[in-house]
Amino acid sequence: MDNSKPAKIEELQGNKRLVSIVIPCLNEEKLVAKCLDSLVESDYPKNSLEVWVVDGLSEDRSREIVAEYGRRFPFIHLIDNPRRSQQTALNLGIRQARGEVIIRMDAHCAFSQDYIGECVRHLEEWGADNVGGRLITMSREDTTIGHAIAIAMSEPFGIGNSVFRLRRKPRDIEPRWVESVPYACYRRDVFGRIGLFNDQLDRSEDAELHLRMRRAGCKTLFVPSIVSYYYSRSTLKSFCMHVYDNGRWALLPTVHTGQLVVSLRHLIPL
Repeated sequence: MDNSKPAKIEELQGNKRLVSIVIPCLNEEKLVAKCLDSLVESDYPKNSLEVWVVDGLSEDRSREIVAEYGRRFPFIHLIDNPRRSQQTALNLGIRQARGEVIIRMDAHCAFSQDYIGECVRHLEEWGADNVGGRLITMSREDTTIGHAIAIAMSEPFGIGNSVFRLRRKPRDIEPRWVESVPYACYRRDVFGRIGLFNDQLDRSEDAELHLRMRRAGCKTLFVPSIVSYYYSRSTLKSFCMHVYDNGRWALLPTVHTGQLVVSLRHLIPL
């Protein structure tokens, strides 16, 4: 694809676009506060921001924690997800959202202070339909195995051609057009054009959505200077179970799309 930068369009002035953030959550008491703290500390104006935490009836303290944040910060909201699945949570949140821009996030991640503003800025300046950045993998626990897993998931040997997972910035730090990004920032009208997440998929729902976007001519922009932090599993058993499930669910979307929505590196864990 041509990675040259298009001419800058109208700068954001005065009023900011209303941004809706949708966060699926299920038993994330150890990390959901870290996620919400990063949004509270965001430099994006809070009167132009709403956060929808869609909880799958968590059995730990997740709901209590989110409710407390909602009492302190009126832009944070908690809604129920009786089906408990991630793709259902995303669709519930999108239907509830009022924003012109919708960002999908996860409760076990944290986001840089300028994440929201930079996503919106690049969405505008590049005329993209979807924007995302680098994902830095961190250990959930301060253990040798935990740090080893985090390193393995941040180097080419461990993650192959997934440039957005590299701990170090790519040498070419300019934004580029790509097929997919994590924790994506979408124009709302994307969902009106191609539909919501496939509610038959428990995993790989974002890869399947991005395939539909490409087929519809939507453009996805990767911006290396935009950063999020993913807290990986810190025990060998939980990590192996997680990557096995990811490998299995990398194949299942083929039933709905008629083609692989992922690359070879997604299948190796299986």
